[in-house]
Amino acid sequence: MKTKMIPDRLRRLLAILLSVLLCFNAVAVMAFADGDDGEDPPEDPPEECMHDYQLMFITDATCEEEGYEFWECTNCGDSYDCYTGYGDHMIENGVCIYCGLTEEQIYGE
Repeated sequence: MKTKMIPDRLRRLLAILLSVLLCFNAVAVMAFADGDDGEDPPEDPPEECMHDYQLMFITDATCEEEGYEFWECTNCGDSYDCYTGYGDHMIENGVCIYCGLTEEQIYGE
């Protein structure tokens, strides 16, 4: 069986053609390699909210525990909480119902 050899001229032409194709491929890869992953650009940041805070939860203050409030914006969901300090004694029948001290102990009468 006889094999045919590719003539030198055709071999050079194929080498040049392959080189040109590789160069075009390299240029195309560099053109699209700008870090773009094909996703849409990020949205603009939302406009600043004109907060409308509503009191969502409250714990009344006592002589032993600070009061607590939880506020939340009805527009965007932002929230904050705060302690409101201690409250007064709640006297019933001469005794504080929270701490058990008598009026005499509280007010020194």
